[in-house]
Amino acid sequence: MKAEITKVMQAQIDEANGKAQTLEQQLYTEMIGGRFTGSKFIADKMAIPADFVQARFGDAFKIEDGKVVAYNPDGSKVYSRTKPGELAGFDEALESLVEQYPQKDHILKASGKEGSGMTNQYQAGQKTMKRSQFDSLSPVEQRSALTEKVTIID
Repeated sequence: MKAEITKVMQAQIDEANGKAQTLEQQLYTEMIGGRFTGSKFIADKMAIPADFVQARFGDAFKIEDGKVVAYNPDGSKVYSRTKPGELAGFDEALESLVEQYPQKDHILKASGKEGSGMTNQYQAGQKTMKRSQFDSLSPVEQRSALTEKVTIID
């Protein structure tokens, strides 16, 4: 009789564990997968689709106390550079993880800087520039463009 009760209880425990794993996966998909899909960093800076980025970097993100937390490859949490002492937000954490990735040059969009195989987006003497080109320049290059009275167009 005890053996039958133990089997029934074990079956119930196994069923509950299966349901818990399913719910955990659904929560992960919603909270973390949704962040990859809606990421401005991925849309603006990555040359590969969000699902590829998630496949590569998704394991670095975990849900703790209802919040998405990122972990570096060494197992330490990713902290914000702009808000010292606080955990990095999703896009900031992802950017930090991508910066550490050895093959980052293959997954980031070309910056337009020399050496990437493209001509510079900004060249001295240029009179007009698209907003996206201007935004992709470093602050020093932006100042130089404005000093030279480059017109920014949409």
